[in-house]
Amino acid sequence: MSANKLSSTEKAAVLLLGFGEDIASEVMKNLTEHEIRKVGSIMSQMVKVEQAVVDEVMLEFYEALQESTTFLAAGPEFARNALQKALGPRGDEIADEIADNVVRMESVDRLGAPELANLLQAEHPQTMALILAHCEPQKAGLIMKYLPEPVHVEILVRLAYLDAVDPEVVRDLDEHLMQEITKMGSWRGKKLGGSDKVAAILNAMDKENSQDFLDNIEERDPELSAEVRDMMFTFDDLVNVDSGGMQALIQAVPVKLLLLACKTASEPVLDHIFANMSERAGTAFKDDLETLGKMRISDVQAAQAEVLQIVRTMEEAGKLVITGQDEDYV
Repeated sequence: MSANKLSSTEKAAVLLLGFGEDIASEVMKNLTEHEIRKVGSIMSQMVKVEQAVVDEVMLEFYEALQESTTFLAAGPEFARNALQKALGPRGDEIADEIADNVVRMESVDRLGAPELANLLQAEHPQTMALILAHCEPQKAGLIMKYLPEPVHVEILVRLAYLDAVDPEVVRDLDEHLMQEITKMGSWRGKKLGGSDKVAAILNAMDKENSQDFLDNIEERDPELSAEVRDMMFTFDDLVNVDSGGMQALIQAVPVKLLLLACKTASEPVLDHIFANMSERAGTAFKDDLETLGKMRISDVQAAQAEVLQIVRTMEEAGKLVITGQDEDYV
């Protein structure tokens, strides 16, 4: 390995290695988190660096280097210690992410959905899918609304089949986006996409748009569409909650929240809810629902999302059963 073959990031890592953990941590305090991730990742991969290479790099920047040993010990432990000294507990988190090759995209946190969607307009659908995989489902759903409709299905299908991606590719993409933002951050990988990611994004969108996307996906890939549908659970799916579970859910959900969530509920859902209430409670609930004034659709959708979160929590705890899924019961 020769210094003239090293990238600027690799040279920076060699410099920090030559400085030692204490000085390296002081230098890192003046770097952005995006820069720390890039340099820290390289440092953790450098198990041994020849002194000749250190000499070349040091001479290039400072013209001199104190004499040292033939090899300098580096590796993940050096990177972790330097990060801890520079950033404290946050340094530990970054070190863990580096060790697992989990790459966060700083750029997706810097911009809101409209701005990020605007940046993605000129990108390839595969790149769009990769970036959406690094967004929270709620934000990804908003970004989709700002992207051209012709690419919607293309992005979702590519996202569903997106597997592990080389961390360097993600870092390069993040750096490219960070540069754009400035003008206006054998390997192991973690699966980024999947049908569950698509289902989470569609669940975060309004019903009409998510249904349109599902229908379009079905035309292109029926098997994927079926898989995504199985993973989605909407307010209409409350009819699939067993009677005992529905009674427990009614007890767990505050009345005002359930009333708001039921403002736009379908007749089957309302019938299922009433069937699992006492006659007196059901009558009172119907009366309150009929006298409920005009409500913002966004508030109703937020209430429904909160109820669905309670459903998922109760299902995980075994307090209710959602029937109609591909499971066997005895």
